[in-house]
Amino acid sequence: MKKILFITLIFLLISCSGSDNDNNYNNSENPFSGEWSGVYNETIDEDGISSGTWQGTVAQNNFSGEYISLESNETNTYSGLVSADGDTSFTAGSTTDGAIFSGVMYGNEASGVFVNNTSTPPDYGTWKGTKTVPENNYVFNEFVGTWRLLSESQDGFDLFLSECQLKSTIVVSPTLLLINDFNDSSSCGFNSCSIYSLETWNISYDSGSTAIINQTSDINFCAGEVNDTDTNLQLTVDFQVIGNIINVSYDYPSSDGSILFVQKTYERI
Repeated sequence: MKKILFITLIFLLISCSGSDNDNNYNNSENPFSGEWSGVYNETIDEDGISSGTWQGTVAQNNFSGEYISLESNETNTYSGLVSADGDTSFTAGSTTDGAIFSGVMYGNEASGVFVNNTSTPPDYGTWKGTKTVPENNYVFNEFVGTWRLLSESQDGFDLFLSECQLKSTIVVSPTLLLINDFNDSSSCGFNSCSIYSLETWNISYDSGSTAIINQTSDINFCAGEVNDTDTNLQLTVDFQVIGNIINVSYDYPSSDGSILFVQKTYERI
């Protein structure tokens, strides 16, 4: 139950990240108003991977619709919020016993991640979609979107990543960076692919390809639930986008005082 509550809190942070004036936006001011549709796919599921389709409507800053499971043909409804920046959060069922979706809308596209708390342990996955009528001229940063891990190196040495670790994702929005790391390490007490850590960072964009991120939440599940949040931790991150690939690099301060140079490559989902 504690794990579910931690996960719920982190995913709900995105829904609170928009402007205080979001409720004042009308359809003409929110660039994402209109009909949307897409797909979702589970990536972590103890009972077998499931997938489906979804459709919905953005009206002002409200987002509501339904999703249909391809396996069971069951239909569920969802509702949530979309800020004028594109930060997106919606829930099917309750926050503690339902599915929570977080992500971002950008231009005529949308993508993100979700956690399904109806099972124990929770299931995880990704979702994406497009605007039914692609009429949006909204200009967005090319870093924005949902990305899946391809490789990682530290101080120039390539790390071996398991199939489970390669399911890790980041969601980059105009205001937030959401990181879902997965691992199947037995040293963490995992007997299958499981959530390793959930991180949330505030993000602000500097000139060129540089962004400044400040940590707001870091929950680690290796060998138990630990809150490793350091709200004083600030990193300067370099993003380089080539097609559907994003290269991320930054210096990370280690616990012994040394600096670790980290490079990661992700692919847009």
